[in-house]
Amino acid sequence: MKYIIFVDDETKVLDGIRRTLRPMRFEWDMKFLSNGQEALNLLSTEPCDVIISDIRMPNMNGIELLTKVKERFPKVVRIVLSGYTDKDLLSECTKVAHQFLAKPCDIETLKSTILQASSLKDSRQDQELLHLVSRLESLPSLPSLYQEILEEFSSPDGSIRRVGEIISKDVAMTAKMLQIVNSSYYGLPKDVTTAVQAATFLGFDVIKSLVLSVKVFSYFDNKLGSGFDIETLWSNCARSGALAQQIAKMANLDRKNCELAHMAGMLQDVGTLVLVENMPDVYSKITKTSKRDGTQIWQVEKKILGHSHMEVGAYLLRLWGLPKAIIDVIAFHHCPSLIASDQSFSLLSAVHIANCLIDHTVTETNQSQQLDSDYLASLGVLEQIPKWQELLAQNPAEEITQ
Repeated sequence: MKYIIFVDDETKVLDGIRRTLRPMRFEWDMKFLSNGQEALNLLSTEPCDVIISDIRMPNMNGIELLTKVKERFPKVVRIVLSGYTDKDLLSECTKVAHQFLAKPCDIETLKSTILQASSLKDSRQDQELLHLVSRLESLPSLPSLYQEILEEFSSPDGSIRRVGEIISKDVAMTAKMLQIVNSSYYGLPKDVTTAVQAATFLGFDVIKSLVLSVKVFSYFDNKLGSGFDIETLWSNCARSGALAQQIAKMANLDRKNCELAHMAGMLQDVGTLVLVENMPDVYSKITKTSKRDGTQIWQVEKKILGHSHMEVGAYLLRLWGLPKAIIDVIAFHHCPSLIASDQSFSLLSAVHIANCLIDHTVTETNQSQQLDSDYLASLGVLEQIPKWQELLAQNPAEEITQ
């Protein structure tokens, strides 16, 4: 049984949630508390899967509560449920909450959010590694792009579209922006799939606050000592996203799926950022072993850590509430045959192919250390590899990311 804690100083709100979720009482053990201290006291004695808190409360507000939960009980999934519309304050929540919901929240949205959040615990195999993911505040950004966005903020002619374009070039900034704008708090009728869309919706001032005050993006420190080249990761992800979108178009996927292919390709290695930022010494060993043995890096990660960057990235984005279609691609982009249940060309197909073409040269016999040939053969598209190679050859590195 899942253990869920609700915290709100308004008794009527708690009573309403209790009545609404009464049908779930046989599946969830739910506690309804009126203040943050009660929640902390309870957490000290009983384990909890998910805590859902209001922002504005006396004595200890929601941000203070979730900050303490994050520090003391990092494995608990933290969700904000608030009717407070100050987006600056909501921005502060991005450092302590995994997801955001707005009052009033319809029953299906509330249930689906809690179900997704509580199911995360079932997938945990390496508690230490996923403990690290759940405490994550920000991801390291490419220094040159971080500087670009700061210059755009200080420019008298600063453009929100330009800010969105800069964000769209960076894996970390893109992931964080999509976490914020795709939250149920904003109540958008459909998923936002591009950084430019996200920036336009949030607005110049909110993003400026996120970057300068809340600091949801961090500056990558090349002195970490892992031997990791963030420039190469950025380039490969950006090119993979753009090429995946073109391959999806060639396969006649609809417009939304083409956009999702671009986004999934861009975010495919977000788990790598988590690993290299938090365990640089271990990741240095992983990269050296991969080069020495000629083994794919995700296989070395799995051998040494028990998880690959695919699983870490998918877990993070699932925790942040991003679209399931993107999460599935992140989780299996190196090994699509492990999840593919149908025989149709999909987002996963496009991203897998793009990643292989950009990272490794495919031989005349259509073989590659990374290419899942059996999977592509089952789709009946293996013979199309030369067309995809030609597509890549027609788009130089400096053009494919545009």
